[in-house]
Amino acid sequence: MKRLFGIITALSLAAVIATGLTACGNNNKNGGSKSETSTRNFEYTLNSDKESYTLSGYSISAEAKTLADKNDYEKLAELFNKTLKEGETEFTAETARTFTVPATYKDLPVTKIATNALANLGYIKKLVVTSAVKEIGQSAFSGLSSLEEIELPFVGAKDFGYLDLVSNKKCFGYIFGTSEATGLTSCAQVYNDNAASTSYYVPSTLKKVTVTGSNKKLGSETIKYEIIDGKKVETDKEEGTEGVYTDTFDTYSFAVQPYAFYGCTTIENIVLSGETVEKIWQFTFKNCSSLKSFEFPATTAEVGEGAFDDCSALTTVDFGSVTTIGKEAFKHCNALGKTSFISENPSITLTAVTDLGDNAFEGCTSLVSVKFAASGAITIGKEAFLDCSSLSKIEGADSATTGADWIKGTKIDS
Repeated sequence: MKRLFGIITALSLAAVIATGLTACGNNNKNGGSKSETSTRNFEYTLNSDKESYTLSGYSISAEAKTLADKNDYEKLAELFNKTLKEGETEFTAETARTFTVPATYKDLPVTKIATNALANLGYIKKLVVTSAVKEIGQSAFSGLSSLEEIELPFVGAKDFGYLDLVSNKKCFGYIFGTSEATGLTSCAQVYNDNAASTSYYVPSTLKKVTVTGSNKKLGSETIKYEIIDGKKVETDKEEGTEGVYTDTFDTYSFAVQPYAFYGCTTIENIVLSGETVEKIWQFTFKNCSSLKSFEFPATTAEVGEGAFDDCSALTTVDFGSVTTIGKEAFKHCNALGKTSFISENPSITLTAVTDLGDNAFEGCTSLVSVKFAASGAITIGKEAFLDCSSLSKIEGADSATTGADWIKGTKIDS
């Protein structure tokens, strides 16, 4: 009898231990939860607001990794298809290499991506971050050595809602991190003129970036505050109460900050697809030496100082409705005007431009002709076309005004 009791006790204890281990397997060390399939494993952490999740990790099974390492993406797709969740579309060899950040988990939005969440997934070719995501951790996408295309709602850590002039978190390379590895290119980025550069390691294969967020004024907000220990502290007290003050300030969306892509030397195509992109800020694309073409959104009116400075591979630009081009905006874009090896050096068309900054196109040695609007006042800055050695014709600038000679010391007649 004693022996039988001992056996029963032992079995009960084993069951308790097994149950505990199972529970541990469903929760990660941060108190989050794990959504597993046999091939694709997602880890989530419930955020402090209890109303959203962070994607804290993603991995694939050993079998899937073996297929990816062999570049056998057809079989990888077949493996993924064995564990499809309800509503998921079947994978193909191409889409098996696309990772889209889930918009929701357990009916709550996925608003953050943690540091190193997608690290070292070398099989991913395309990465899509949905607009539900509001924050991306440093190095979240480190080591994605085969990445060719990425779609993001903003550049860097998040859309700050204000101009961030003192943080590297607005830099494109921030989400890729500073760890060197095979298949990555070192891109030296700065966040303002006085900042030392940081070397971020961006996938060498990355050629296309699409930013879906806006650069625009959203509106105004008013806050009520008290002065406590010499600091402004928001308050719920009624306006008019003694010691309660108000401040009104403008709010913005800044999906692409100044210096955002500065020094990103691998990227050939950047698309700004946001609903409204009112302005391209200063030095946004400076030293993007592989950028080949650019089309301004229809909503863009202004290009900031040095925005495309030293984009030496830039051949074609659709200026659209741009009215203001800042100083040195296209300085040293010495391929600008070349559309192909067969047809070289056509004109660039600036028919909406009314204000051209100093040295805006200095050193654009491939330009042969420039066309402004046929009528209307145009202000052209000092030496706007300095050292444009092939430039021989400027059209529509008869009513241009300038504070100094603006090309070769003499205005070229149309």
